[in-house]
Amino acid sequence: MATVTGRGSVALVEQADRDDCGAACLATVTGEPLAAVKAAVDVPTPHAQLEAYLESHPIANDLVTVRERPTVGELARQSAPFARSMPFDRRTLVLTVASPARTVDWHAVVFDRGRVLDPGEHFDRERLFSTPCIWASEVYPAYDDPQ
Repeated sequence: MATVTGRGSVALVEQADRDDCGAACLATVTGEPLAAVKAAVDVPTPHAQLEAYLESHPIANDLVTVRERPTVGELARQSAPFARSMPFDRRTLVLTVASPARTVDWHAVVFDRGRVLDPGEHFDRERLFSTPCIWASEVYPAYDDPQ
C-alpha cells in the first residue's frame, strides 16, 4: 500500500492492468480520465510519450535531468537537475524507477508534496527513496504557483 504523508491535491488513479502505470500517473497529475490518457498513449508508455503527453497538456511541467540512475533519495538531495528551486517535499513529480518486478524494466509513480502515489501499490516512501530513478518530469498542479 502506498504511504500517504504530507499534503497535496492530486488524486491517485490506480492501474487498470499490469502495464498502464505510466498512463495512470499521467491521469493522476493531469486529472484526465485513465481511459482518455490510454487512448492518447501506448501502453506500456515509453518515456518519450510520457514527456510528449505532458508537453501537450496545459499543466506546466519541466523535464528533470536524471543522470546515472541515482536513487530517488539521492535525487532529492540534488538541486541541479531541477528547473526551479524548492524543497523536494514541495515538488510534484512523475518518476519512473527500477521496477520491483523482474520481468519489467521500470515502474511509474507520482511523488506529490511528500506523498508517494503508486498506481500499482509497490512503493512506500522508504522503498521509493532507495530505488534507482530512471526518468522524471516535474509538474505544477493548480495549487502550485510556478512563477
